[in-house]
Amino acid sequence: MKSKTSLINARDSAAGDGCTDDTRALQKALDGGNKTVIIPDGIYLVTEALRVFSNTRITAGPNAVIRLADGAGKKLENWIVCNADARKGNSGITIEGGAWDANCRANPRGEEHAPGAFSGVAVSFINTRKLTLKNMTVCNPDSFFIRLGDSEDFKVENIRLLNLYPRINQDGVHIGGGCRRGLIRKIHAISPFTPNDDLVALNADDDVTRHFNRGMRCGPIEDIVIDDLYADSAYTFIRMLSQDNPIRNIRAANLHGGVRVNLLNLNRWRFPRGKGNISNVTVKNVAIRKMPAQNTFPDTIERLPLCDIGLKINNFIIENFVRLPADCTQAATFAVENDCQNDLKINGLTAEQREQLIGTMPSASWNAARNGISANGIDKISLASGGFRRLELNCR
Repeated sequence: MKSKTSLINARDSAAGDGCTDDTRALQKALDGGNKTVIIPDGIYLVTEALRVFSNTRITAGPNAVIRLADGAGKKLENWIVCNADARKGNSGITIEGGAWDANCRANPRGEEHAPGAFSGVAVSFINTRKLTLKNMTVCNPDSFFIRLGDSEDFKVENIRLLNLYPRINQDGVHIGGGCRRGLIRKIHAISPFTPNDDLVALNADDDVTRHFNRGMRCGPIEDIVIDDLYADSAYTFIRMLSQDNPIRNIRAANLHGGVRVNLLNLNRWRFPRGKGNISNVTVKNVAIRKMPAQNTFPDTIERLPLCDIGLKINNFIIENFVRLPADCTQAATFAVENDCQNDLKINGLTAEQREQLIGTMPSASWNAARNGISANGIDKISLASGGFRRLELNCR
């Protein structure tokens, strides 16, 4: 017979006064799994990661803050919360509500490749099934707000990202190899310049020796739905990184707000030209503006295209792309430079856009019957400005 889930109020043993170390009290409430743990309003300081077992639900109050204590970032695993067994795996975990504050000002990450160095990650789940993170605010990490690896059938939704201290590599939701059948929905950055890297990163091939990637692996990323992303001035909205491992069956919709570098970053990073294994990607309903760079290289970054494609990709479709007013118009709408044989179809352009695009592509031609441009060559493709109705790109 399946045991009943027990209900535990963490306030029975935790102080929640913002001064007491509540790590042991909260962990004791979580130990064993098969329970619902209520964390009422209050400020709970933790000095080690809270480890969540299978079949556990955490429900935190609207004014509950779980904060990494000053100086607690001393070793790699000292994120705020994680699953209990990354090696064997966990399932049936739900975390709902509360603010989860990594307190990066008092917990800077260590050197990237030093053994055991603190990673600066706030929330980490590796090797999970049926994980749900929802209605949470994640605050002030020194690197990733949330990272998932080797996780299937997950939901990350209605997450607010708050960042008072911009740092490099500060991804919002970072997805590593082995992740499948996931929903990432309603991820809103509620502070300027947040995140200071990718709002959503899908990295099938990455450097897993860096401290914020340790415990992750390279591998396929498949069947991911991304919906309703907003930021006032994110660094990048969606990143897809692949050399050999596939990223496929990705559906993204309703991307809106401002970005300093790329809306879509599919550049080749350190990979050879023509690499990448990305297919069946659809992006719909984009309303975006390119923002001033606000960094030491404004001339370089402000000229980077909104959609930067340097990897091999097939069945890539973008529909209903709008550039908002107050746009930084020196940045191109999209650019393709992947040394591949590219077949591009695009429609919904003005006459001026059409002439500009064809002028940069020797293999391009206007198809009046389809009211679109077709190209088939190894041209560098660049649309300098404006939006479009539909784009389809296939590489060979």
